[in-house]
Amino acid sequence: MNKIKSVLFAAGISLALGFVFGCSSGDEGGGNAGKTTGNGSDPVKKDKISGFSQKGPFTKGSAITLYELSDKLAQTGRSFEEIISDDKGSFEIKNIELVSPYVMLKVNGFYRNEVTGNISSAPINLYAIADIREKSNINVNILTHLEYYRVQKLVEGGKSLKDAKKQAQKEILAIFNISGDFKNSEDMSIFGTSDGDAALLAISVLLQSNLSEGQFTERLADFNLGFREIGVWDNEEVKNKMADWAAGAYISYDDQTEYLLNGIRKKILNWNLSTSVPDFEKYVNSYWYVNYGFGTCDATKAGEFKDSPERKKDNPRGRKYICKDNAWVKATNYELDVGGLGNCSTAGEINKGNVSDKKYTCKNNVWVIVTKCLESKSCLTFTDTRDMQQYYYVKIGEQTWMAENLNYKVTDSACDNRPYGGRLYNWATAMKACPVGWHLPSDEEWQELIDSARGQYDCVDKLVSGGTDDYGFSALPTINQRNDTRSCYDNTYSHSQWWTSSESSSDSALFWGTTYGYVEVCGYRGYKSYQGKGTLSTVRCVQD
Repeated sequence: MNKIKSVLFAAGISLALGFVFGCSSGDEGGGNAGKTTGNGSDPVKKDKISGFSQKGPFTKGSAITLYELSDKLAQTGRSFEEIISDDKGSFEIKNIELVSPYVMLKVNGFYRNEVTGNISSAPINLYAIADIREKSNINVNILTHLEYYRVQKLVEGGKSLKDAKKQAQKEILAIFNISGDFKNSEDMSIFGTSDGDAALLAISVLLQSNLSEGQFTERLADFNLGFREIGVWDNEEVKNKMADWAAGAYISYDDQTEYLLNGIRKKILNWNLSTSVPDFEKYVNSYWYVNYGFGTCDATKAGEFKDSPERKKDNPRGRKYICKDNAWVKATNYELDVGGLGNCSTAGEINKGNVSDKKYTCKNNVWVIVTKCLESKSCLTFTDTRDMQQYYYVKIGEQTWMAENLNYKVTDSACDNRPYGGRLYNWATAMKACPVGWHLPSDEEWQELIDSARGQYDCVDKLVSGGTDDYGFSALPTINQRNDTRSCYDNTYSHSQWWTSSESSSDSALFWGTTYGYVEVCGYRGYKSYQGKGTLSTVRCVQD
């Protein structure tokens, strides 16, 4: 078996796709192909055969060859060659006259990788088989390739080409935990809108995972070798690796989760080859949900936790997942810490976290970290009448500051940044987001705060929760999000960053920040810099 794999891999998964097949075939209508073709029957004439060659799309200049197959699916020696005409993978082979209606299409070239967004560093081969009597459009894709060897085996056993293709497709979909009555594989496109198109893209993404082209072609060869005989792929190790990769597509930080399948979607759209991408995510997720034994995630399971296979083996590095927004995602440290505290319904209630020594209080129906001013009961409060959220505030020098980040939900804001509170805003939104009687502080107002608090530019210990936090300002390390209102990312919670009202140009404005963890006298450093106004950052309001 290993010797066979090596030969196939060295050939770039040309897969030897049966340049001579010694098997019988059936026609698209279900009868014996030998009765209607290859023995003096009328020729099959086509002005053209066209379609798309896709993994992601093969690049312009890739080679496409159409081979005529006899009624026994052996090559007759007649072939037609062309090249891919654009970066969508389009091809058009003109003036075709065949004796048999059965054809094999082979595409060879570089392709756009859906996972990285880049053009592959090595070429691959993909194949398709079809009956062209009633169609002139044939796509070559990962499903047409995966079904090819299996179709040959089924036809050899007496099935018609139509039935063999249908069975092979169903068997492939079952391997990836997908069910449905879809159109033929050669009619699917990763830029389509149907469930079949979504399944095609999902399978392509799962097989690709984070593999190089060489590793990817070896994976395809392994699939075909196992699948063609009995219609199953029994390489559990590889299937588990795909599930682990898919599960890892949710990368979680201390209190935010970013869905990296969104990144794949964006990369495909950034090719500017289509304005839409089918809903492939649901099939990618379904694959690893089943593999992990999680089942579906819906409203009835919201907040439920599940252990990953590694965690079930008592591996301390194994992940724990939570059902949230109808998807299983890696549970954050915050969710694990407050998961057993129950619903937050009694304002002011304080509890210790489940897995840390942090204390949490119930505020605005959310468990938030107890800050120094709250613990010492020195915080004053006011209510934002727009949404009735309550905020703590403190007086520092001649100024009155909010003692937590603004959490007012408005268009062009994102990320309810639990457990620290506060949403992220672009600059234009931040300028008008503070409640009545409060405003976004200027650079000068921030400088006055720093001067009042400690008088040294590089040490802000007196303003930081975790430092001495002398004034109850309670700065906490927080997340930041740049130029994307859909998803959040963190920067390992190494700093806080707040907008000022001070502009530097028509495109950028000043922010103040605090960097945590420096080994200095106090351990916390203050700084300021400029960033694009489209960047999303947190907001602290100062009283008018």
